[in-house]
Amino acid sequence: MSARKKAIILVLAAVAIAVVGVGALFAYRPALVIGVRGDLLGSSIRGVLGREHFPAGSCSEVADGRWECSLRFEPDPGSGGGSVRYMATTDSLGCWKAKTSFRESLVAARPSGCIEVPDLFY
Repeated sequence: MSARKKAIILVLAAVAIAVVGVGALFAYRPALVIGVRGDLLGSSIRGVLGREHFPAGSCSEVADGRWECSLRFEPDPGSGGGSVRYMATTDSLGCWKAKTSFRESLVAARPSGCIEVPDLFY
């Protein structure tokens, strides 16, 4: 095998390893690859709250790594409900901790979690 063919194979192998590495990193913590976005954070919080009938929440960054999120809370489908405000902090991995002062027992006061691949599709 010529030196040129060996070099091409080596480059292709390195590219394949890099693609697999970035894909694995993305699957593990997508925020490491694409960053933390308000829609992803809102979706993640909603998912942790276990309210599949919630629409995805919306979050706005108020400071570096600090977010204000508004999630629609509807205890019974069709009841109208209202918004619940969460203040969340995030890290570079896309993991977050949130808190709310809302006293309703159906809403977790201090949920936490990480942005995951399913959050990209809500």
